[in-house]
Amino acid sequence: MLKPSSRLAADVVADEESSLPAVANAQSQLESAIGAAVLAAIQNSSPDGVLLVNPQGQIVSRNRRFLEIWMVPPELADSKSDEPMLAFVADAVVDRERFLSRVQHLYAHPAESSHDEVALKDGRTLDRYSSPVKLDNGTYLGRVWFFRDITAHINAEAERRAGEERFRHLVEHAPDAILLYDADQKRFVSANRSAEILFGCREDELIYLGPQHFYCPDQPDGR
Repeated sequence: MLKPSSRLAADVVADEESSLPAVANAQSQLESAIGAAVLAAIQNSSPDGVLLVNPQGQIVSRNRRFLEIWMVPPELADSKSDEPMLAFVADAVVDRERFLSRVQHLYAHPAESSHDEVALKDGRTLDRYSSPVKLDNGTYLGRVWFFRDITAHINAEAERRAGEERFRHLVEHAPDAILLYDADQKRFVSANRSAEILFGCREDELIYLGPQHFYCPDQPDGR
């Protein structure tokens, strides 16, 4: 027969053992909650619109930026099915059939990644990147989509090219001879039509001969 002190110790051990699963479960839930909070914070601070879809076509996660970029209405924002969301965003795309074809291809080929640009009907351009999401053991969890509005970059690049074209046109048709000289390489890199007429050489000849070909051997002062 156990002494009172022995029975008390046994009861304490039994209580501790019975509480271990509950403690482990609470710890697991806490870690999951922290992980979810960190993931949400990262997603919502991202400049990209992010959408994660599982193999069953269900939306696992999407951030605020995704809703903003695609102008998703409130009644659709909380949809768990990817199908109505896909139909909505496809209607905003210039080439709807090509957009949907690419999406379906990637869903049918889960190992593939993709990177392209999507033109929208409202004049914006989105950079689209998609890749599979897998565990370390190769288990496929779904597909993640990233969308970034690159309209400002596209417009700036177009303006830069237009500016360069205007500059080339002005130089080419200027009444004065204009030659561009690379100081590092010590050679001409371009010449306009007026320079060709002045020196009696084609542009490629001017570039090949270089400025030294047109120097006078002696300056008027003898130097």
